[in-house]
Amino acid sequence: MMALLYDGRTVGSIASSTSETHACSGQIHLTDEGKSFLDLWNYIERTEATVDPPYPPEWMTDDRWAIDENGQRRPIYFPMVYRSGSIVWQWRFG
Repeated sequence: MMALLYDGRTVGSIASSTSETHACSGQIHLTDEGKSFLDLWNYIERTEATVDPPYPPEWMTDDRWAIDENGQRRPIYFPMVYRSGSIVWQWRFG
C-alpha cells in the first residue's frame, strides 16, 4: 500500500503504481484533506507554466511531499494529480 503525504499527513492512497527509473505513476484515491488540493492541480493542468498559481506557495514546496510505502517514507517532488484520478511523481534523491 502506498500513500501520498503532505507535511506528514495522508492526502491519498495510491494503487496500481508503475515505475520507470525516477518517474512513477498510479491511480489515487484522495482523502477529504487531499481534495483541497484539487483546485490547484486543475489550475496547473489547464494553465501555462509561466503563470504563478493563486494558491499558497507552500503547497508546491517539494520538501513537504512524500510517498509512504509500507511505513517507509520517501521524499518526492511536487506531484501532479489529474481529473482522471491518475497521479505522477518523481523521487527526490540526496
